[in-house]
Amino acid sequence: MMTASAEQLEIRLYPHDHIFVFQTSWWDLLSERTYHNAVIHTTAIMNLSAETLAIDRLTVEAHASDRLISRYVWQANDLLGLAEPVKGRIIAGLGRMLELVLFMHQALPTEVELASSSTLMPNEALVIPNIYLPFHALPDKLNLIVDAVGRDGKKVSAQTELKVIEYLGKNEYTLPVEGSWFMKAYPETGRLDHHRFGVSNEFGVDFLKLGSGGELFKNDGMLASDWYSYGEKVFAAASGKVVATHTSAVQEWTRFHPADGESDDDFQQRALREVQAALAGDVLDWAAGNYIVIEHSNREFSSYLHLKEGSVRVKGGDEVTGGDHIAEVGNTGDSYGAHLHFQITNSKDLINGRSLPFSFKGMSVDLEEPGKFVRSVS
Repeated sequence: MMTASAEQLEIRLYPHDHIFVFQTSWWDLLSERTYHNAVIHTTAIMNLSAETLAIDRLTVEAHASDRLISRYVWQANDLLGLAEPVKGRIIAGLGRMLELVLFMHQALPTEVELASSSTLMPNEALVIPNIYLPFHALPDKLNLIVDAVGRDGKKVSAQTELKVIEYLGKNEYTLPVEGSWFMKAYPETGRLDHHRFGVSNEFGVDFLKLGSGGELFKNDGMLASDWYSYGEKVFAAASGKVVATHTSAVQEWTRFHPADGESDDDFQQRALREVQAALAGDVLDWAAGNYIVIEHSNREFSSYLHLKEGSVRVKGGDEVTGGDHIAEVGNTGDSYGAHLHFQITNSKDLINGRSLPFSFKGMSVDLEEPGKFVRSVS
């Protein structure tokens, strides 16, 4: 087999050079085991040759000190199934959303088009989103290899390497809320964590307050104030300097619910138009709502999103101490129910910054295993 030159078959990734691995543990009734996981957010397989190339497979090998510890293989049909929704979102006018989540422009040249099959015409590509990888041992690098077949059955391949880094937080953070809360969408839940599949919020967490019966809201939950989280105090997780705030967002609750007499289809079409309009405007206002970003030592930044209208108590340049009351929980932005989104990043830029793994000190965990809140319905 020959190795393809850059003029034939190429793999480009985002992030380009490294990804962060997350460590967690589980019990199998005999002992505690540690495992690691990571996400490759964007993998672009491109045909930059002058001939047609039929993709055969993608292989991802995980290495630890040049020792192979895991190998994953996706056949052509598997890759196409993963890539089709990417093209579908673009056709639906949601390309800007893909950019926010996958940063496709960082991996895909403007002259390359998305393919409709695993056989790539010249200047076509398959974009594979969010490859989730669990490991039984801590890897330090990944090798990605694409095999394809060209004209007259000639086999070609391309490969690239990606570093895997176990990032250890440089600061200590306390919970940004007080009392008992339901913490969801956190990295320990693996594939169940929707945050893991966006570069800028990969290691974020959501906090929701529960009622005395374990419920999330009272009445029918149709109003923001029905939710027990709404209006609860938000505290600075560590001392630092406020470097960004947004305070003008107002929750438009109708974006999540059909209007009286509106059919499900009409509601879906309206929601799509509203998302398209939002993506063409102030994306951060639409996604994050009211927010605060605080810079801490060692170039780590904490962010507090979906804050209640009129509740932000700090402004840019203010110095805060860990535990200071800085805002209240709301549901502004892309927030179906009132909750607090919290994360640590390497930048104050909530769109282009990179999410970092972190941990809380002084937090007790009442229920270790992930689960679902359920209730009977008549």
